[in-house]
Amino acid sequence: MGVKIRGAVVKGYLAFIKRKWGIQGLEDAKSEVGLTGEISEGNWYPIETACALVDWVGKHHGERYIVEMGREMPKNIGGELKFVFAALIGFDRLLKRLQRDIPSMMFKGAEVVVTRNGKKNVDIELKHVRVSDNSCLLWKGALEGMLAATRTKGSVKQLPTDEDSCKFNVTW
Repeated sequence: MGVKIRGAVVKGYLAFIKRKWGIQGLEDAKSEVGLTGEISEGNWYPIETACALVDWVGKHHGERYIVEMGREMPKNIGGELKFVFAALIGFDRLLKRLQRDIPSMMFKGAEVVVTRNGKKNVDIELKHVRVSDNSCLLWKGALEGMLAATRTKGSVKQLPTDEDSCKFNVTW
């Protein structure tokens, strides 16, 4: 079985596209990637469906918008209340939740491996989530969004890894 992505994540991508490029941009993206019908937040979809939207953003608007879309994902998926909650619990605790919740709540079949390199330095490997190079750009943005959500100053650097994973070093 391939990796599945929660509909809430796909809806977050679609909301970003609509906000940035309007209803015409949204319709163009859906048409080009072959997305028809309604997306249900609670249903599971092939990860390739979401990655096709990410690739559309990169192809038509550039890599910087992929990273920006990723940065907005923590807020888009969790909503404002969870965004405020994230700021209260801090990056360390949010990171533990990420490791626990990503496979069960957002990406069925994915795995998150966190390796501590020091008190405020970790390597994060997201296994089985890389469909294209754009997948890792999106995840870089998502990790930057987590730092922002927790009001934590830090940096995210992409590291080399195998072809179906994305790996990053996060320092704060």
